[in-house]
Amino acid sequence: MTKGKRAGEKMAKAIIRLTDLMAHFDAEDFYRGLYRIIQAEMRLRMMDVKLQQIINKPTIVCLCGSTRFADHHAIMRWELEKQGAIVLMINYLPAWYADSQGWDGHDHFGEKAGIKEQLDELHLRKIDVADKIMVINVDGYIGESTRREIEYAVAIGKPVEYLIDAAEDDGR
Repeated sequence: MTKGKRAGEKMAKAIIRLTDLMAHFDAEDFYRGLYRIIQAEMRLRMMDVKLQQIINKPTIVCLCGSTRFADHHAIMRWELEKQGAIVLMINYLPAWYADSQGWDGHDHFGEKAGIKEQLDELHLRKIDVADKIMVINVDGYIGESTRREIEYAVAIGKPVEYLIDAAEDDGR
């Protein structure tokens, strides 16, 4: 038997098998199955997109600390955002704005505006949204409001970092 004849016989057998399969072919079942496969592929792609968003999600940091160190807050925000973090912090108002409102000094604007409690509550919501908090404790100083924010963050399981580590603090 020649190679050509053997190839022809194989082809004939394949055509017979294919014809046999086609006789049992249900187009509706085929398209229903194809539709399920496409849906599963789309779900996998959406899960992949969501996974990439989670993996590539920037860290959200909430800065906590006395408003008397607002300039330090602004600098830390700048440094963290340069590294790709999203930073939530106190309201940083320029001195000219305080002057235009008739407020003495350049800190504790919430108290001077009569909205300290509202801003304190809003800051707790910022902590809720954050992945972690960073305490701006210049010279180791932590005031009453900041201490409450730290306690709240710890209670809800947020990591807490400090600008000045207690081991570095010289007791001031």
